[in-house]
Amino acid sequence: MKAMIKSFLESGGSPDMSALFPSSFPGGHMSGESENKVFMTEIGSLRQQLHNHSHLLQEEASGLSEVVMNVHREYTSHKESCESMKKYVQKLELIEKEKESEIHTLRGNISLLHESCASAISEIKNWKEHVGGNALASRSPEGNLNSQVRTEGGNSFTDNISIFNEEGVRGTGDKLLLVVRDLISMQSELLEGGQREMKSTILNLQKELQEKDIQRDRICMELVNQIKEAQTNAKNYLNDLQKARVQLHDSQRIWM
Repeated sequence: MKAMIKSFLESGGSPDMSALFPSSFPGGHMSGESENKVFMTEIGSLRQQLHNHSHLLQEEASGLSEVVMNVHREYTSHKESCESMKKYVQKLELIEKEKESEIHTLRGNISLLHESCASAISEIKNWKEHVGGNALASRSPEGNLNSQVRTEGGNSFTDNISIFNEEGVRGTGDKLLLVVRDLISMQSELLEGGQREMKSTILNLQKELQEKDIQRDRICMELVNQIKEAQTNAKNYLNDLQKARVQLHDSQRIWM
């Protein structure tokens, strides 16, 4: 009996009901044909259900496999992106250290320049005190004025000029100090601007990394939910398939 039903399910043909149930149909073909049609209808329905469930199960398995592959690809892509961003941040940190080293060197150079200017101012003052105030007093107003003009105009000293008035020397010193202060101020602004820009770049990169992490976590969560949903659907299809098999088995037992 079981072998005949199995052969019927595998071949898809019509079984001989008189051969299956010879005692049930002693002399009539009409009743056997009617029972055969009912049995064929039920078996065909069960077989179609089994086929549909198997097809759906295969589709779910294929979809689940594709989801897993997509998860793996997304994870690999995000991992590579994070590694690339980390390397880029490390490169920026190295550049920042190099810039800080350059800034430190520039600060040293500015300090040396400032000391040189201060030393020049001190030497000019010492030279002024050395020549004495009497010589300055003996100079004509025109000479003092010309000397002051030359000093304020930035002309170089000559061998014939040995005396400057105090106001001209102070003006030159003030100009030197202003130049040094401008350089220091400029360097400080460059330093602060560079640090702000570097900090802003690092903060933006960190923010971008955080956004990437949040996006990756969200995608992973969505994929995990999809996997769970696919697993639930697969379990439901398996349960339906099992129920169909039980119904088929019960139907077979009824006709045995």
